[in-house]
Amino acid sequence: MTVAPMSAHAVAPNLRDVVVFKGGEGGSSHYRIPSIVVAQDGSLVAFAEGRASNKDPGSGYPTSIKSRRSTDNGVTWSDYTVIHEVANEAYSDPRPFVDKTTGRMFVFYTKWDNNCAQNGNCVPFDDPKHKLFYRTSDDNGQTWSAAIDVLDQVKDVNWMANGTNSIDGRATWSATPSQAQIDQANSDGWSLSWNSRVADGSCNVQYYGNGSKRFLADLQVNADKSVKAVLYSDGANLEFPMDFDISAYHDYKIVGQGSTASFYVDGTLVATNWSGQSHSSKTVTWGNGCSSTKGASAYHTIDFSIADNQQFYFDASLMERVNGTIIKHPAEQGWAKTSARNGRGDPGWKSINAGPGQGIQLTNGRLIFPAIILDAFTQLSVVSIYSDDHGVTWHAGNQTPTYALEPSEADMVELNDGRLLMSARNDGATGTGNFNRYHFVSSDRGVNWTMIEEERHSTNGALFFKLDQVDIGLLRYGENRVLMSGPQGNSAVSSDRNDLAIWSAVDDGAGNYNFTQRTQFRDGYSAYSDLVQLQDKGASGNEDIGVIYEATSSTEIRFMVIDIDSVN
Repeated sequence: MTVAPMSAHAVAPNLRDVVVFKGGEGGSSHYRIPSIVVAQDGSLVAFAEGRASNKDPGSGYPTSIKSRRSTDNGVTWSDYTVIHEVANEAYSDPRPFVDKTTGRMFVFYTKWDNNCAQNGNCVPFDDPKHKLFYRTSDDNGQTWSAAIDVLDQVKDVNWMANGTNSIDGRATWSATPSQAQIDQANSDGWSLSWNSRVADGSCNVQYYGNGSKRFLADLQVNADKSVKAVLYSDGANLEFPMDFDISAYHDYKIVGQGSTASFYVDGTLVATNWSGQSHSSKTVTWGNGCSSTKGASAYHTIDFSIADNQQFYFDASLMERVNGTIIKHPAEQGWAKTSARNGRGDPGWKSINAGPGQGIQLTNGRLIFPAIILDAFTQLSVVSIYSDDHGVTWHAGNQTPTYALEPSEADMVELNDGRLLMSARNDGATGTGNFNRYHFVSSDRGVNWTMIEEERHSTNGALFFKLDQVDIGLLRYGENRVLMSGPQGNSAVSSDRNDLAIWSAVDDGAGNYNFTQRTQFRDGYSAYSDLVQLQDKGASGNEDIGVIYEATSSTEIRFMVIDIDSVN
């Protein structure tokens, strides 16, 4: 849908605009990364990073998590509360939310090496200094529990074979069966099974060669991020489109008997009587198999069996860092590396970051928020972290289908039809088709995501292309309206952190939300922000929306109260 460009708006009135976090107060010289929630009793609880400098966490300066409360809709604020602060340690990105069933408030945040955080792309796999913490409050944010680390509950451990560096490369791992094993496989049958997530490119190969034939399955990524399987054969290769994209792991299996094989995906037979390809190799091989073709796959397991007896195996979950050294990598599990040019393999994930903003509770009770993933090769993506038992256990959904597009800081809302809409910052991908924000929809409560395709001349495409790379506020208001806060910029082709505005989108009847309307509420600097709907409407009944925002680059965070009727 294309509409005429929006005209500039005068600065709309607000009911209140007060300082919440001020550099030099509360024991910190700088404050950044605001978030805010409404407690069950209607009080407001605001959070921010307390910094010792204007640098991001990981720059060598300590960073803490602090909060303040207001029981009068943001007129006055309590003393500063320290959520987590340790000398010479870095804690970042408070992500609060409230379980409306129990009244319990959660705040997630991330611990980093003080000299190495996600922004530096230097966090090592299984870093003992990296944690995903949360704390809870059962008295509306007045006091807090001890910190609980859930990193091991939600992180993915995989081995990533990657040929997508600046120069294409190959990265494969092989095991060589003995002649006796090959003879037994010919007579008694064999299978090669693996669980992997295909991320990019082609030549993502898995095969068994017996000296005369090779049964090779190449998992390739199409332009639309869907996956197809290509089975190598004498003459024309066999191609099978898969009914999924690159976001999730799937189970693949080749079963050989005699001179043919069958191919299964997630337990479903895809191909039978596959005759393979004439070839002299005698190996079991997996990874990115071509020295001049891009490809990337993350593996959980590899299993080659003969007559249902396991012969060669790799299990990524066994990998860990011990005294600074990674153990149980493929070479320590019996696999020889074959590489050419710049291809390589490494363990991942490197880190998972709670990210700025807030979490939400869905109508079915699920607690959920988006988190930032840094993979083995420092590519960013987003997953949801969720709990269906009021925070007793936590799980991670599948990564956004966006390898090499770099979505990072994100927020989400539940729409009136039960879908989730997620808006994520683009952290660095440039070129045709890339905006400063990406948008995704989930139809299964945040486990899987589909990217919303936009063009720059479209309503939302024009907005997301120009909107600065910041964390925004995102809020569902009423049944079919979504509000978004962020800096509209002070020029027609803005991508600067100025002039706080609120965009408004209404369901068009077909489930689409086009942000055709915006209202400016501040002149001057405004960067990261967060939105809440106030429980207490005030004496005049018009105190509807609260916006917490960065009013300077790192020394002042303010809270604004506005009337929903002033939002276009």
